[in-house]
Formats: sequence, C-alpha cells, structure tokens
Amino acid sequence: MSIIDPADRRGATKLGRRPSAKNAAAVLVMLFVAGAAIGYGLSFLAAGGLHWQRLGAFLVGCPLTLLGLFSWISMCVKYGRGGLLYGPTTAVLGFGAVLTALAAATSVRRGRRRREAARTVRSGTPTVGTVTGKGYRDFTPRPFGPSTILTVVTFTFVDANNVQRWVRRQMLISSDAPVVDGQTTTIWYDAADPGNESTIVVDLATTSAR
Repeated sequence: MSIIDPADRRGATKLGRRPSAKNAAAVLVMLFVAGAAIGYGLSFLAAGGLHWQRLGAFLVGCPLTLLGLFSWISMCVKYGRGGLLYGPTTAVLGFGAVLTALAAATSVRRGRRRREAARTVRSGTPTVGTVTGKGYRDFTPRPFGPSTILTVVTFTFVDANNVQRWVRRQMLISSDAPVVDGQTTTIWYDAADPGNESTIVVDLATTSAR
C-alpha cells in the first residue's frame, strides 16, 4: 500500500533518469552528419552549375536534420532534461565544419593554380587566342545591377608548330563586360608541351576568375 500513485512515481522516475548515452550520441552524430550534408550540398552555390552529388547530399541532409531534431527534442521532453540547444548546435557545427573545410580546400587549390599560371606566364610562349564559342545566348535582365552567367567559353590558338588548338575555360561573365565570338585575348602555353591544357593560361579567363 502506498499514499503515492504508482503511475506518478513511474513518471517521476523516468523524468529523473538520464537518456542512454548511446542513444544521445547517435542522435547527435546524425545531426552532425545531416548538417555536414547540407553544407556540402549548398556549396554548389559557390561552385556554380548543377552538381548531382551536392544536390543529393542536400536532399538527404534536410529530412535527416528534421528527423534528428525531432528525435533530440523528444528525448529531452521524455526525460525532462535540458540541452534542447545541443541538437541544433551540433547540426550547425557539422554545417560549418564542412563549409570551412571546402573553403580551405578551394583556397589551396586556387592558390596552386595561380602559382602555376604565374610560372607559365613567366616562362611560357604567348600568342593570340580567339573566342570561338562564348557559351551563352543572351543575358537574363535584372531589375537592379548587371546580370551574370557562369558558362564555359571556347578559345582557339595556333602554336609555334602552326598547329591549331582549342581550349575551354569556365568563366563568370557579366552583362557589363560580355564575351563575344571573335574576341581576342592573350594565351600562354608551354612550347615543349603545347597540348597540355592544364598549363595553358587564358588571360581573359584568368581575369574573370579574380
């Protein structure tokens, strides 16, 4: 016999317990991974173009984040414990960690490309390049500011052996400075290996990437 309702006693006992460390860790890991997936998915905004891997990561990360947050909030309510912000914070940490890592990797890669381009400009052979494919039709008008297009532009040049070659470069083109077919620019290439596209520097494309 008791003067306390057993049902109330069981409820109070459950509220006083800590959730399983394994369960809590699993939910936090889920939220971190989900935030990282969203961060990786949104990196297409900086990369430009449609990347199916990033889009897939974003589509998986969103529902996974919602599931993780629902699980974490339910766990906190069930056991009467605080720490509601731990779940969202973990997701944000995952998001930020991936974006930081991607930004660092991009910075390193761009720095290496700039150094390689500088070496080619110093020691390479300059020639005149011509735009043979500007990569777009028209700009979409904007109410404020210039329009921009991220596209691939095709250039051609003739090397020292009188061989015509083509090279393509991704460019961010503004309506204030459009690229047109027949436009000329300076191209540097390695005379010892003129077909090596990775060592070719296109002045117009390099200016666009700055």
